[in-house]
Amino acid sequence: DPAEFSERLVTNYASGQSSASNVQSLAASAVTWCTSVGGQVPKHDLVGKLSKLATSGRHPQNAERDLQRAIKKYSKSVKVQISTARVRMLDPSTSEIYLANLPILDPVSWATALWHEGQDVFESVFLGHGGREGAQRFWRNAKENCSWFKDTSIPPEVFSGLLPLNLYGDDVQAYRNSDPGAVSVVGWGCDFSFQNEAMFQTFLATIYSEYCSCPHTYNDILEHMLPMLQRLADPAAGHPWEAAGFRFMLAGVRGDLKWLNVLNGSVLTYLVEASEFCRFPGGLYESAFGVALRAAYASFKQWLKDEHLQATQPRFTPSRLNRKHRGMFPCLASKAINGKRISFWLAGLCVARVERLGGASTELDKLVATTMWSYCAMLRHFDTCGIVLTPAEAQLMHRDGMLHLLSYSHLRKRSSVATGRALNRTSWSVLPKHHHLQHSLDDALTTLINPGSYHLLAAESFVGTIGRMFRFTKLAESLRRAAQH
Repeated sequence: DPAEFSERLVTNYASGQSSASNVQSLAASAVTWCTSVGGQVPKHDLVGKLSKLATSGRHPQNAERDLQRAIKKYSKSVKVQISTARVRMLDPSTSEIYLANLPILDPVSWATALWHEGQDVFESVFLGHGGREGAQRFWRNAKENCSWFKDTSIPPEVFSGLLPLNLYGDDVQAYRNSDPGAVSVVGWGCDFSFQNEAMFQTFLATIYSEYCSCPHTYNDILEHMLPMLQRLADPAAGHPWEAAGFRFMLAGVRGDLKWLNVLNGSVLTYLVEASEFCRFPGGLYESAFGVALRAAYASFKQWLKDEHLQATQPRFTPSRLNRKHRGMFPCLASKAINGKRISFWLAGLCVARVERLGGASTELDKLVATTMWSYCAMLRHFDTCGIVLTPAEAQLMHRDGMLHLLSYSHLRKRSSVATGRALNRTSWSVLPKHHHLQHSLDDALTTLINPGSYHLLAAESFVGTIGRMFRFTKLAESLRRAAQH
């Protein structure tokens, strides 16, 4: 269907999976095929319009500009206002700080555009799967158990439409292996949407190059954004959703605890050195480790195939594992859902190893299996429980999470005394994230709020998508084009 095909082309471009030139090329191929079989392209057909982008592909540098105009003309864009803020940036060539116009997407305009798409769309985005009943349950629980909400003057009758705002920020490598390629992303969202898809969970506010930022850049952005958020949360501002009983409230800032790469790296290193995938070769450590990692990666790919899963995780190497000799702490480089799938794969391997060896398994084997299994059990609680926990769910989550932290710390203690070629040497690095996780688990017992609602995995997918969008934009206009996506 032509309408469905044009929708797919625009969607792939908007999600960063295709460039504007690619859209033009695919549309031109479709038009050529249609003509070859005797078909005729209507005058105002979107596919026909896309095929003529950049003067039918002869000037690819104009493809992105033309595509943005076509999307706007054919009403395929959300009517969100792009404003500009005067922020201080750094000129790397002269090391001077100057004032620049940075594009910012107005949160009020974002919310208004979603409301105009329909109240059902607005509710599905901001209330998530729980709906109004879930919002009512959340705020009643917060009123009873959360110190930050117990003394509020907000009446209970508005709880079902009270939407907690959050701010989110992260950085991503849009252009790999390049200092100017790192960009910082500032976004916002609603706590109730934590189980939505990544792009319906966090909304872009602005994006800027870290290479061109200075110590004042972030503060300048917040000075411009905070009045917007205040206006969004103002119940007297006359927003269209207020008549339906909705209002926003700034509730907090979201964190970045998704999984622990040092955990995956340490477990993988232990299994490789224990000859789980193949006999560990002799010779130089880095070369032998690389050979064994190739066998481990083949095992991981086979597991993905057996489980009918997909992952874009690059192959395991000593460099990606940060382990070129036995004195380096391992840390497996992985992104988004890849790291989580590696964790579950490793947990299955560790448990299967203990079961296979039976009485021959060592105490270290059992301790590694306990650490990995309890971590994945905790992640499963994060995913399967709602935003408000029952006391039983909170107890189980706390039990598995604390078991993971205690066994992890015991492994770190044992690793600190391992020497030479002994297994478990220089592994299990302790990070501030571990301490933060302990506080989150303890808080969950009293507040009954799922830590998974603010320790997001989907946020990593969000910044990854933003990075792909940025990568496909024309460099000279990258900031504004990325916002238009």
